[in-house]
Amino acid sequence: MPMNDKEKKMFGNRLLKILIFVMILSLQNTVFSKNAWTTRTVDRVLEDGRLVFNNGKVSFLEGMQFPERKKNDPGYCHARTSWRVLKLLLEGHSVRVQIHDDALKNNIPISLKKEKADIVEFLLEKGLARFVDSDRISTPQRKKYQLLEQEARFFQKGLWQGCETQLSLQKWGRSQVEYQRKYAPFFAPLSVGIVDQVLAGNVLKLKNGIIIRLLGIQVPSPNDQRQGFRCFGEQARNYLESLLLGKTVYLRKDFSQLDERKRLLRYVFGDIREKISINETLIRDGYAKSFWEGKDELYKKQFEHSQEQSYSNLNGAWKNCSSFIFHEFEAKKLNK
Repeated sequence: MPMNDKEKKMFGNRLLKILIFVMILSLQNTVFSKNAWTTRTVDRVLEDGRLVFNNGKVSFLEGMQFPERKKNDPGYCHARTSWRVLKLLLEGHSVRVQIHDDALKNNIPISLKKEKADIVEFLLEKGLARFVDSDRISTPQRKKYQLLEQEARFFQKGLWQGCETQLSLQKWGRSQVEYQRKYAPFFAPLSVGIVDQVLAGNVLKLKNGIIIRLLGIQVPSPNDQRQGFRCFGEQARNYLESLLLGKTVYLRKDFSQLDERKRLLRYVFGDIREKISINETLIRDGYAKSFWEGKDELYKKQFEHSQEQSYSNLNGAWKNCSSFIFHEFEAKKLNK
């Protein structure tokens, strides 16, 4: 039975309402997918800091930019370090992603978290990237990013240190090219390596053969034959081995690059997010003494404070071997 005009009008109105409802629902889903946090796996990290996910989509982190590998960029020597750190943190890992513009097929702006940590905040705090403003960044987040960059600038972290090095490779004569190739990636303020061997309580050997001496500490040699010293040196080496052997370490530069034996002078961190270095941990736990020379004194106050606490508690080798090894306690008794 055919519909009359009134029924046709009512049917048309109902159909229009259904279409409007579907459109609203679709719009809500689009907005939700744009702003919601989802889990994705990072397949590759490109050298310019863009991320390739396992679905083939290419995205960039909103609010940051790596230094360019061009000499007209003041932070050009840190570009590879920034890329290597981000690669190590994200490649092959699942992360939380918030998409800012899903209308784009590639180069999608995103925010990204790993284990609840905002990756852009981390990169800006460590001086591994510059802040780049965008109207897609909220005002509170923008202020936080700007503050982190200002702090990194003030403390000259990462790329804000510039690219001048205190080391003159010319003095190495014919071996200059060899050392340039071997050490160049590690002359940056922040570098990464894997510990292959612990040679002493303050000396590491990386898998690429580079020797690292931990800055700001003094430890007796495990081969020292003097009473108490050998015990202390062996215990310090064993303790450092238990902390780092076979693990990835992050190396932070102070003023100097190498000592007279061509060992890289660095503060060593077991995790890039940690604020207490392995150097200070050795002092705090009683396996090293705070020791400074030259212009390297970035953590001097912290180390000396940890040393006072270690003296008070007689931790580690101080307790097990001898509290007179460095003559510190002996001097205190004489002064009383």
